[in-house]
Amino acid sequence: NDSTPGPKASKPPLPAWVKLVYSGENSLLALVLAAMILLPLIEVILRKVAGIGIAGSSSFVQHLTLLVGVLGGAIAAREGRLLSLSSLSGLLKGRWRSGASVFSGGVAAAISAVLCVAGWQFVSSEPADKILAYGIPLRVFQIFLPLGFGAVAWRICWLASDKWKGRMSTLLLAAALIFAGMKLPIDSAKLVWLALAGLAAATILGSPIFIT
Repeated sequence: NDSTPGPKASKPPLPAWVKLVYSGENSLLALVLAAMILLPLIEVILRKVAGIGIAGSSSFVQHLTLLVGVLGGAIAAREGRLLSLSSLSGLLKGRWRSGASVFSGGVAAAISAVLCVAGWQFVSSEPADKILAYGIPLRVFQIFLPLGFGAVAWRICWLASDKWKGRMSTLLLAAALIFAGMKLPIDSAKLVWLALAGLAAATILGSPIFIT
């Protein structure tokens, strides 16, 4: 099922800069998909015609696949179409639906934010001068990991509600969960079952499937 948190409402016109960002995301994804399809074909033709190949072709395709996943996730979050395992939230009404949306969104946003930080740590741990091929640094591709998960986290918070109160509640819940995970003076092993219970509840209430 599509995870579409929060009550539906008519959407106001988007600002021009937001439309530009959305258009840029869509165009970049289309270009990456085209490159994934064309690159192996061009290499086959070059090998048959000229006896040469494309250096790092398979690595390029692997990293383009990464970009497709990250960009696709960010766009799905933008449209409120992240896949979920449960459709229970669609059966709830009024405050129950709003509360379920805030809770499931807060958990999903917290996990996305942690993945964003983990992505940045991974990028930072890699040598800045590491080259994929033709002078193209690996970081050109890897930087999309933290950017993508950061965009997902923000968009989950934004779409958790059509009201600022709901959005801020989702953001505060996500921040509280991250703080608790980092700063509580309790052995993390003792929190495993509590965390699993919270994750299960969030999944039942409509959190995206990737957090499970």
